Amino acid sequence: MNRKRLFLQDEASTEQTKPTFKVVMAYDSRSAGTRAMNVFSGLVREFGDEFEFHCGLWRFDVLGLPKTREEAVRAGIAADLFIVAARCDTDLPSPVQFWLDQCVAEKGPRSAGLVALLESRQTFGDFQCQTRQHLQRIADRAGLDFFCHEARSQRASPVLSSETLKDRASTVSSVLEGILHRRETPPRWRM
Repeated sequence: MNRKRLFLQDEASTEQTKPTFKVVMAYDSRSAGTRAMNVFSGLVREFGDEFEFHCGLWRFDVLGLPKTREEAVRAGIAADLFIVAARCDTDLPSPVQFWLDQCVAEKGPRSAGLVALLESRQTFGDFQCQTRQHLQRIADRAGLDFFCHEARSQRASPVLSSETLKDRASTVSSVLEGILHRRETPPRWRM
């Protein structure tokens, strides 16, 4: 019995442990978080046999909370890969910039990668994406490998002006028209 236990312990101690690959992700919206998680899932699918993956996920607004940002900075300093998923139409919020700057200040050249997953409602050739430029500068300054994926948003943002609201309010659908011009009263429940 003791011999069998020793054999199992020896077998367990000779097992090879996989190296750890730490990924931290920051995102600005639910859809951006989903895109970041899809990239992470793809990495796990592709390289899960070679690495043990660890993931930290932070929404932009919580990086504005000092204690949360401190935790995210600690995770970022230890990270092998940063994924930032954001809209390209706006600048990165200052707490996110501060977080990234603190994380990469501790990194050596070629010690990590920075992935930018950017989305815009405009065509990328039509404008200069400030977020991409900012992330590229951070990566260049720290000597990180930079990867960027830009996608056009499928969902167009409705333009809300007084004219469009007035048009929408005055539009009567055929269903509404039928209800408004119904001659008979609909039956009601009776007790």
